[in-house]
Amino acid sequence: MQQPIQEDSPVRPNKFRAIFASLQSSIANGKYKAGQRIPSEAQLSRTFGTSRLTVGRALNELEAAGLIQRRAGSGSYVSSTSPNRGRTFGLLITELGETEIFELICKGMTI
Repeated sequence: MQQPIQEDSPVRPNKFRAIFASLQSSIANGKYKAGQRIPSEAQLSRTFGTSRLTVGRALNELEAAGLIQRRAGSGSYVSSTSPNRGRTFGLLITELGETEIFELICKGMTI
């Protein structure tokens, strides 16, 4: 009995990752500039010979990486800001220098 091919198997490349990598490269190389609309899901589906669901997954990953912004009914656009490298967290402690525990917590958060 033949075993099913795993999604990440080298025998069958993961298509959404290939689409993600191709679009990521096109954005990095300047083919698609900040604010520019990238091809629609239907166009990308034809270009890569895959389903719109697969293309949508790749676009969702690009959006999560901060490379594009998706607008319902309008399309996907290259982000005008740099990709999110992390999240920013703000903390306001009024008596920071007076309590030892808060200083240790804040130092631990900045590492």
